[in-house]
Amino acid sequence: MKLSIAEIDKKILFIYITLSIFGVLMILDIVSVRHSYERFIRQLIWVGLTIPIFLIVYNIPLYIIRKLAFPLVMISIILLIGTLIPGIGVEVNGVMRRIQIGSFGFQPSILARLALIIYIAHILDKNQEFIEDAGIKNFLMNFRPLWTIPLIIFILIYFGRDFSTAAITFILVLTIFFLARIRLSIILSIILIALILVFVIIQMGPKYRKARIITYVNFILNKEIPKEKQEYIYQPKQSLIAISNGRILGVGSKRGRAKLFYLPFPETDYIFSVIVEEWGFIMSLLILSAYSYIFYRGMRIAVNTNSLFTSLLIAGCSLNIIINVIINVAVAIVLIPSTGVTLPFISYGGSSFMINSLCIAIILNANRSSISLNGKKWQRQRNKLYRELGTS
Repeated sequence: MKLSIAEIDKKILFIYITLSIFGVLMILDIVSVRHSYERFIRQLIWVGLTIPIFLIVYNIPLYIIRKLAFPLVMISIILLIGTLIPGIGVEVNGVMRRIQIGSFGFQPSILARLALIIYIAHILDKNQEFIEDAGIKNFLMNFRPLWTIPLIIFILIYFGRDFSTAAITFILVLTIFFLARIRLSIILSIILIALILVFVIIQMGPKYRKARIITYVNFILNKEIPKEKQEYIYQPKQSLIAISNGRILGVGSKRGRAKLFYLPFPETDYIFSVIVEEWGFIMSLLILSAYSYIFYRGMRIAVNTNSLFTSLLIAGCSLNIIINVIINVAVAIVLIPSTGVTLPFISYGGSSFMINSLCIAIILNANRSSISLNGKKWQRQRNKLYRELGTS
């Protein structure tokens, strides 16, 4: 397996490699003062494991990826069920997210997101002649795979108490529905049902969850927080302190305060805060610009492809990356509560690094296939012109 440099989008590849190297160096910088180097070594191993899989996904035809849609969904569901079984699933920070194999853990909910993107793109492409005109009743009765499979995955993720991943998956599915021109009435109905369910879950869930949300809102509104609830706002306060310390150029990697046990989870949830503190506003702006370019370029490729499946697949992969970025940064600047969502390619986390990398591989694959297809089309037109000139 190899990369064809002539056909690859060099800018996306360069940004991906640069962000990945920067992420590994940031993890090394953080763990050197907080932990042993175990997490740094684990991340390096995950990067090493990702490279051959990246090359395979980049080189195989997209129709093979399409054929894997249903098997991937089934594997994801089985793995999600596994996270709920004691002895197989491992609880991390109060959430049953991982399947542990030795010292390595894998987060099936992240794989489920990618599997859903591929599966939904396949079903929508297969039914594109009928789906645009389908009403709510027709959608529920005749297009069951489009709502039953995502619903099963949402339920499994919910029972694993991984609400942030469930939210990202929900946003991804709805956005793909919108891009596929499913009726707005269906999308709005799904949103309404989801909002009702969220309200019920908050009201009927553990009291600490509701208290945490109310405390967070009061903190945003600059209201006084009781002493017994100060723990709920410790992380956002430390994140804002870190960001305010960074200013334009940052304080430098050796003088960062947040990673010195002031800020919990600086290598995952709050790595953006550490970046702003140590490297400043300009570096954070460059990083956000890099992610924006990946999203922009991915959507351009999606728009210019001739296949609905490929278009929705690339749009889904691009959205998967940018939604993670938006949520992680929103947590860092205290627009939303802490969610456990990582910053793609930079945060510590092998599962998220691998799946986000595969999203990049799929985008590059689609771009290569599009260039190859256009090249063959141009060659056929040129040969036809030569034949016509030869006969005249």
